[in-house]
Amino acid sequence: MDKIEACVGDLVTIAKSVASQDLSQAKRRLELLFADTGSFGTVQKVRDQLAQALNQSHSPNEKRFLGELITWLDREHLT
Repeated sequence: MDKIEACVGDLVTIAKSVASQDLSQAKRRLELLFADTGSFGTVQKVRDQLAQALNQSHSPNEKRFLGELITWLDREHLT
């Protein structure tokens, strides 16, 4: 598993955890990945994988969390 897949897996785990839906924790995890890779392509790949996870989710809380994270990525890293 590469760094991007590991990161997205961590984020989906955070999103699924009812007790730990901490958006700031998820953002910190992404910032570490982006600092390590330093690539716009990485940001886009993470966003695409998060969108796929969002589409596969059945939990309203998980969908909200992943949606907020995608919105943050779009605003802060892809514009």
